[in-house]
Amino acid sequence: MEEFPQDWGEMRAADIDSVDIRDDFMFSYVMCNRQICTELLQCLLPEHKISRIEYYELGEDGTERPEDSSNRYAPLKIDTQKALAEAFNKRGVRLDVYIDDGKSVYNVEMQTTKQSGLSKRARLYQAHIDINQLRRGQYYDELRPSFVIFICTFDPFDEGRYLYSFRNVCRETGAELGDEAYKLFFNTAGTRGEISDSLRELLRYMNDPKNYPVAKTGLPLIRSIDEAVDEAKMND
Repeated sequence: MEEFPQDWGEMRAADIDSVDIRDDFMFSYVMCNRQICTELLQCLLPEHKISRIEYYELGEDGTERPEDSSNRYAPLKIDTQKALAEAFNKRGVRLDVYIDDGKSVYNVEMQTTKQSGLSKRARLYQAHIDINQLRRGQYYDELRPSFVIFICTFDPFDEGRYLYSFRNVCRETGAELGDEAYKLFFNTAGTRGEISDSLRELLRYMNDPKNYPVAKTGLPLIRSIDEAVDEAKMND
């Protein structure tokens, strides 16, 4: 069983019954489950084929280091909240769930408080991901696509949409820059936009887990998440 993230003990003492998947530490804990994490990514990004994932931590040189490949299919043994190395003595960031499927790199974060600067925060996260992808001497075209994903329990842009997705394009011609840097903001309270039925149901669950009829859901992922949360609460 994965150990709880630091500070979890204080949270348990405070009010463990009130904690659900929207909590920062709980979200990171549940995402330690490879199957749940893979299915969540697949639900959020249905056009991607995600067959496997690796969780990354930083090596001594400040670059990405995958977990021990000999334990690739064993239970995860690392903290998913990644403290990426500070670049050139700039502000450091912590990425909740920092994962790799062999083709792209993803950061997935639960956001429950509407604060100013969320867009700039996404920019900073993406910059740190890119800095830590390349080692000295590697070519820029070796950078893989990166996705910064926020699951928000509020509407980050007040347009009522389930999803706001961004990529860099030329304002004059509409041509894509082709840097393969993507930022996605999911709104659990959304009502507009074309998304899959599975994603709509997942967002509804994350918007209000305590009042969602989990027993009646047709999406196994929701039951898996809810069971993992209950298991975490009982774990000493």
